[in-house]
Amino acid sequence: MQKEKNRYGALFFDHKNTITSAKTSQNLTIYGHNMKDGSMFALLDKYNARKAKEEKDRRAKEEAARKAELDRMEAEKQTKVKAERDKYLLSLPDDEYELFWENGRYGFKLKSTKDIIIPPKYNYAMPFCEGLACVKLYGKYGYIDKTGKEVTPLKYDDAESFI
Repeated sequence: MQKEKNRYGALFFDHKNTITSAKTSQNLTIYGHNMKDGSMFALLDKYNARKAKEEKDRRAKEEAARKAELDRMEAEKQTKVKAERDKYLLSLPDDEYELFWENGRYGFKLKSTKDIIIPPKYNYAMPFCEGLACVKLYGKYGYIDKTGKEVTPLKYDDAESFI
């Protein structure tokens, strides 16, 4: 053992700790002086900081994966709900829908519940006939089904209802 002064200070164990091979303490208490320049425990601090960052990154990754799974499940649920709704709407008779006018636009709602099924966005619309409605948007005509899906693109200069 050299008896030179060390500018980094010295580490020492608590006097109650044993470090003999026959009987080593389960928990060792190490003391030292944290130097102004941080050199005494700098490596330990770096190790702790790295471990804390790794744990934070791991938790963030797990949280992102959990959120992605919840989002996927919600999207799947919404897709099923929309499919069931569309199936129901397509099965309704044509006379169950009524045109309505709001803010200068046409839309469709159910007569029985007054629920808006197709929001008012068309410049012109005709009632449903054989499951399709003729609509006009930005000067072009086309046909939509009872869910609001374009069955023929809105690209024609003129169109008529099937009535």
